[in-house]
Amino acid sequence: MTELLCKKGKKNIAIKNPLKFKINTLGTQAINGNLHITISNSSKTHEIGKYFIETRLANTESKELIDILENSLKNSKLTKNEIKSIMKENNTSLEKFIKKINKNLENKDLSTDEIAKKLKNNVKKKA
Repeated sequence: MTELLCKKGKKNIAIKNPLKFKINTLGTQAINGNLHITISNSSKTHEIGKYFIETRLANTESKELIDILENSLKNSKLTKNEIKSIMKENNTSLEKFIKKINKNLENKDLSTDEIAKKLKNNVKKKA
C-alpha cells in the first residue's frame, strides 16, 4: 500500500529559502608564488580551465607567456562561427604547407641534403 505525501488533489511543493545562494570559488596558494582566487558561475570544464590559465598568469613573469595566456582567455569568448572561421583558416594554411612539403619530396632534381634543408626551412617558417 502506498502512502500519500500530500492531500489528494494537492501538489507536493518544496519550500525554498530565498536567502540561500550558491557560489563556486577556486583558490590556490603556490609555494613560491602568488595567491589566486576565482569566483565563477559554474564549475564546468571550461571554467576550471580558465582558472588554471588565470593562476598561471598570476605566477609568471615571462612577457611572451603572458601574451599567449591573455590571448587564449580572450579567445574563450569567441562565438561558434568565429571559431569555425579560425579553424578553416588554419586548415587551409596546413593544406598549403603539406602541398609544399610534398612538392619538395617529389622533386627528383634535388639531393637528399637539399630536400632536408628545404623541409627544415619550411618547418621554421610554419612555426
